[in-house]
Amino acid sequence: MTSPALSSDTALCVQAVWKPLRQAIVESSGFQGWLQGRELPSQDAELDQLVHHYLEQTLSHLAY
Repeated sequence: MTSPALSSDTALCVQAVWKPLRQAIVESSGFQGWLQGRELPSQDAELDQLVHHYLEQTLSHLAY
């Protein structure tokens, strides 16, 4: 989730915001409906990827 170009302080701030945001997204009814038939990954990196995919799909649908 962080870029190597970010300072360690910035990376910590990004993580401090991202983790609660990701958790709120995962607990949302929209995500739960989208997740049907898929298994929720146990590793953070895989969960990040799944949430990013969900957000990309959701935003592309909203763009139409």
